[in-house]
Amino acid sequence: MQELERSRPGADPLPDKALDTKTVEVLALAVFRTMFRDGIRVPLKVSGKMDLDLVVKDNNVLLNMNTVQTEVPELSIWRIIFAYRGKAVLEYGRGIPNDMKIHFPQMCVLLLAIWREKLKKNRAKARGETLRGQELLTMSRIDGSGVRPAEDGTG
Repeated sequence: MQELERSRPGADPLPDKALDTKTVEVLALAVFRTMFRDGIRVPLKVSGKMDLDLVVKDNNVLLNMNTVQTEVPELSIWRIIFAYRGKAVLEYGRGIPNDMKIHFPQMCVLLLAIWREKLKKNRAKARGETLRGQELLTMSRIDGSGVRPAEDGTG
């Protein structure tokens, strides 16, 4: 690789910039649209285990479960509890009637918390972009001497 760079005078070395997820998504969408203009539907069936369809059209991916078939082993010794903030959301295993119990109110609390955190993250991102734009605007107003012009429009 170094010999190739030396053989081309004035050539810049390859950039070390990593691809971000948004760029990869855009490239994958372009390739997918080129290959499958009308989308693609893949039925996935394993008898006794799963029956679902994978449908990809434009930038939408749909996993359509036709039937729900699970063979979860019955636990006689262990009890597994998935909790959020110390309160059980899902219990599975020893001593649970029908082998599984879902606490729907706590599940709703968990889903609301996930949704709220996503909103906070989006708002913070928007605020950061706004502040960054304001900083760039302020920097563009500073003249070469490093002194900001007067706000009343006289400078």
